[in-house]
Amino acid sequence: MSWRMGPWALSLILLLRIHSVLTAETVFKVTGPKDPVVAMLGGVAVLDCQLIPDQPADGMELQWVRSDLDRHIPIRKHVFGQKVEEQQAEAYRNRTGFFQTFLKQGNVSLRMSDVRLDDEGEYLCMVEYNRAIEQTSVKLNVASFGQRPALQLDGYRGEGIGLQCNSSRWYPRPKLQWLGQAGMMEKAKTKLEEGADGLFSVSSTIEVSSDSTNTFTCLVNSAILQRSQDSTLNIPDEFFPRMSKFFTAFMFFLFIFFGILIAAGIYQYREWTNMEELRKRPSLEEFQAVMEKQNKLQDSVAIVQANLALEKDLCKRAAERVFTAAVSVTFDPESANPYLAVSKDRLTVTFNDDWQELPANPKRFNSRLFLMASEGCEAGSQYWEVLVGSKPDWDLGVVKGTISRDDWITLSPENGFWTIGKRGNSYEANSNSPDHISCPATAQKIGIYLNYDAGLVHFYNVDDMMLIYSFTAIFTEKIYPFFSPWGSKEEMKISPL
Repeated sequence: MSWRMGPWALSLILLLRIHSVLTAETVFKVTGPKDPVVAMLGGVAVLDCQLIPDQPADGMELQWVRSDLDRHIPIRKHVFGQKVEEQQAEAYRNRTGFFQTFLKQGNVSLRMSDVRLDDEGEYLCMVEYNRAIEQTSVKLNVASFGQRPALQLDGYRGEGIGLQCNSSRWYPRPKLQWLGQAGMMEKAKTKLEEGADGLFSVSSTIEVSSDSTNTFTCLVNSAILQRSQDSTLNIPDEFFPRMSKFFTAFMFFLFIFFGILIAAGIYQYREWTNMEELRKRPSLEEFQAVMEKQNKLQDSVAIVQANLALEKDLCKRAAERVFTAAVSVTFDPESANPYLAVSKDRLTVTFNDDWQELPANPKRFNSRLFLMASEGCEAGSQYWEVLVGSKPDWDLGVVKGTISRDDWITLSPENGFWTIGKRGNSYEANSNSPDHISCPATAQKIGIYLNYDAGLVHFYNVDDMMLIYSFTAIFTEKIYPFFSPWGSKEEMKISPL
């Protein structure tokens, strides 16, 4: 008798095949601490990072980078299954490492020894596998617990005694407080200084008078470590000065006597000053010379005003020429990094905390937070405007259409990027050695003018159409508008013209 496979058996085999396909792609993510990691100066810091699931696959690439500087600085790299481990940044050489025993359990934390003040900042733990990248940010704070305060007498001050307190080798800035019988004491004069090594020294003086205990404490507190150093001094009552009633009356009459002398001196000085003013009045020749200088100054002001009017007229003509090249530009969603969300009208882009699962596309930037416009240029001139608002960080400009989407590329003309960027309140022209440029910190909208044939890229502050920066180049392929909103939540918008 021949045996036939029933429908239920065929369904079971089909489900098993689908399950094997769905589980073939490894899904992973990395997590880190929510609070900053605090490390002692000269000690050891552990930047925690955990890979989930906790069994890394062969070929996974682990990379730690410093992310709060002008550009990311690679620190250490490890490839699972290939015994590849690199120390990349000279400043961290021989000071960083992984916990080799726990790497296979998904513990991809970075151990840093001999911690320095320059190590304080933001770090990224990144894992890449099968063109997918997961990352988490870890902040490192460096602290130095200073020396115990040195407390000493600082001489007599009126009816009291001066005390001085000194302490050094603190980081970050410490807080100094004086404590007496009634608690915290006010009216102290405190000075904080930063040394050449970046550590802080604090010095404070205060005047104290006798109380029931005559015990005074100088306390220096580190807020980040939630620890403090203190010193206490007990002054015997006999040390405090006493003033008799006779001496008080004598000092009062002495004060009155000196007051009369000072008043008489002021009166005589004013009389002498009036006489000197009469002697200093200018002659007729001196007056005529002053008038001639005033007339020359007025002529100079008129020339400056005329030059300013001419400059405004030239800017207006330049703006009219630029506006004739205005074109409609839209974001290309197919080129946007999966952390960037493009609106339906393709005029707005925002940064998301979550990685979007998007179809593979050779136009997409996978390594950096970049995207391009759909419209390119191979001849003629184009002008478009981008509203950046109050975004703290961004990059704008043009890029070659053949640029690599997967490599971690530095923005520079040598690599096919002609861009400028904002970092906080400063602006720079992006290159291998970025150039600082002058631009108002309140610039809300940036205009970009591209003349393909002449090889020109101009950037304008749209508020007054003043030129911010210019690039010159020789274009040999199609050029596209380029955008990078970085990782801030504020929107970047294309302004329709």
